Amino acid sequence: MLAERNAIKGKEYRDEVFKWLTDNTHLTVYPQEITIKRKGFFVADTDKGDIDILAIDHERKIIYLIECKNTSQSKVAYEFHIEIIEYLGQLGKVGLIQKHVNRDLWLLENRKQVLEKLKVDSDYGILSLVISNHVLPTAFLRTIPIATISFYELKQSGLPVSGYDR
Repeated sequence: MLAERNAIKGKEYRDEVFKWLTDNTHLTVYPQEITIKRKGFFVADTDKGDIDILAIDHERKIIYLIECKNTSQSKVAYEFHIEIIEYLGQLGKVGLIQKHVNRDLWLLENRKQVLEKLKVDSDYGILSLVISNHVLPTAFLRTIPIATISFYELKQSGLPVSGYDR
């Protein structure tokens, strides 16, 4: 029951970010989630999951691969601690961010396929990004190996333009 509710809230948040991007930017935004698997949008030997939102900035020549995280705001030290474990992992437990990092690495290693499928030139950069509903305090405590911003930061400053094709 809780997992179903979280899935619904996650989809609602993804749709909110999608709507904001389509209404407030000049990006080409794909309406569906993008799969990476044997018979997916991008073809991979194993299921790499999906990209919540794929958006292309043709002016800046950046392909944004966006993961939407419907987070709750941590308020006390214990919540910060739990968030760190959940997102970054601890003591051998892999955090949620790692699957996005792995997907990002696959996309960079398969750059030619990505560019060909999206029908863009080789000078386009790829930027994987996590947009969270609230600021993730973990970003201040440990380095997160993937670009991360809050929805508020997105609305205030727009999408980042650096940090891609690492």
